[in-house]
Amino acid sequence: MSEQSKDRYSTSERVTLVMFAISLDLYLMNIFLGKASVHWGWSIFHLGNIGEFLLLLIASISFIIVTLHHEAFRNKNKAEPTLSSLTDNRYLIMLNMVAILMIAGCVMETTPNIVILAPILLPLA
Repeated sequence: MSEQSKDRYSTSERVTLVMFAISLDLYLMNIFLGKASVHWGWSIFHLGNIGEFLLLLIASISFIIVTLHHEAFRNKNKAEPTLSSLTDNRYLIMLNMVAILMIAGCVMETTPNIVILAPILLPLA
């Protein structure tokens, strides 16, 4: 990884940000062109639902990558507090995990809870 200051982005982060900006711009232009073609009766090229989905997917993934990469570099030497650093009592950790699962279970189904919370709670087990 290249050297970078606190407020600057590395080359890979810049490329990913450019990819995010281009894909988001293409998505927004497609939305506006679709609206204009419906409103004024234009017959111009318009991406369908799958094209819009793929543009949003690329924009989301590239933004997540650059954000995680930048945060990992900024927090490389900082120790972040975690649930397991608050207490060494395994029963309190399990009680907190059960409370998190019960709260999440009130608003979501079981399968999304497992997919979302398993990577978060697995290191605590």
